[in-house]
Amino acid sequence: MSKIIIFITILLSVQTLSYAHSAHSKLVYGGPDLALEVSTQYQSPVNQKFKEDCNNGKKQACVRIGTLYYTGQDKEIKINVKKAQRFFNKACNKKSATGCYYLAVTHLRGGKGVKKSDKKAMYDFARGCHLGNMSSCDQYRKLEEG
Repeated sequence: MSKIIIFITILLSVQTLSYAHSAHSKLVYGGPDLALEVSTQYQSPVNQKFKEDCNNGKKQACVRIGTLYYTGQDKEIKINVKKAQRFFNKACNKKSATGCYYLAVTHLRGGKGVKKSDKKAMYDFARGCHLGNMSSCDQYRKLEEG
């Protein structure tokens, strides 16, 4: 029985990881308008593990769980831009270039309960660029040009 649970956990982990990687291109260049709902659902062991890893200093876990809250690509996590921002901010503060990029995107697009702010977006794109994320550099230049 425990072998089946471990297998399912690994399978869910791989599926969730693929979501985090595929979401990168969708954040700035399209996607539906994102309605927010606060999730009170049960969290799967994989998602709970991402949260724990993030709280224990693993910046990539912060990016992964933030991406899930931002995109809603996990059926157990409802879209919540504010929560996504918190996780992206944690990642960015831990020197994750991708976390800074995604945080900037949340400021650029805004959302229910989150004000759009080009100034904050530029700041976070600059942080991501400084950490080596070329998409952050490109977005910063686009905002600077107007």
